[in-house]
Amino acid sequence: MTGFTKGAKVAALLREVNHLLRQEVRHLFRDAGLTFPQLSIIHVLRKRGRATVHEISAELRLKDSTVSGILDRLEKRGDTVSDLSCKVRQEMKGLTVGELITKEGELRYLRGTEANNPRFYIHFTKITQDDFPIKPEWYVFDGRWFIEARESTKNVIRREIVRPGEKLNLFSVENSPFPLPFGQKKAEILRNFDVKLVAPEPKDPPDSRHLMCIPKPGTPKEQEYKEIDFYIDPKLDLPVKIVAYRKTGEKVSEIHTVTFPGLDNKCINKGLPASDFEYKVPAGWSVSEERLEAGDSAGPRP
Repeated sequence: MTGFTKGAKVAALLREVNHLLRQEVRHLFRDAGLTFPQLSIIHVLRKRGRATVHEISAELRLKDSTVSGILDRLEKRGDTVSDLSCKVRQEMKGLTVGELITKEGELRYLRGTEANNPRFYIHFTKITQDDFPIKPEWYVFDGRWFIEARESTKNVIRREIVRPGEKLNLFSVENSPFPLPFGQKKAEILRNFDVKLVAPEPKDPPDSRHLMCIPKPGTPKEQEYKEIDFYIDPKLDLPVKIVAYRKTGEKVSEIHTVTFPGLDNKCINKGLPASDFEYKVPAGWSVSEERLEAGDSAGPRP
């Protein structure tokens, strides 16, 4: 008997044993009147003594959240976050020439009101490009102007995103130039993406729910992204990690990974004042402005 034949026979025997074991286990569950998930829950309770539904779900890594349920909670969560302040880390891997850029700093967010647009303030204090240090950068939206400032060039660019009195939905994946990673409308996400709940892997953030979002043909993000992955913390109903696969043509050219180290409920609704979202131009820096022209739509121009 050749090695190949022996291997095939062993594989067939293993499949038969596996089949018989599954049959025997099913008979045991049937006789006890239990399903496999129910038996798993009994095992958790035996080990822990007492546990809440959430604790049992976390222990078993159960799919207690469907895609629809996760999107519902993300949408609702956006309505409860008045402000947010947390650390942020961004990594960009270029697949064409192999560059690696990492940025670490602070993110602040302030929800809009009937009178004012939402605001955000990002200050990257530690930046490296292929291990070479880069000076700090700022990215600020004050409700009207999007501001980019770089200490390396001592230059500030102010781009008018909306005109005075106009409203901007930062959560829109269709119309916002920089949609925030929570609070989007469920219907809008499903209209623009095919969304799949992915089985957890060891490298995922602990107890997170992994949503894989593939832009649908003809949608605004389809020309820019191959795939966007969200890792949702079920306790916060917020993303703790986002991976975006940016493409050139049909080929992925960059992988952008954003994480929010230490994000928890203490980072949310702290009562941040509007002054925390103001950027003051340092003395001696140059400033340029790009205003919306007649007929321009909201959003940065190429």
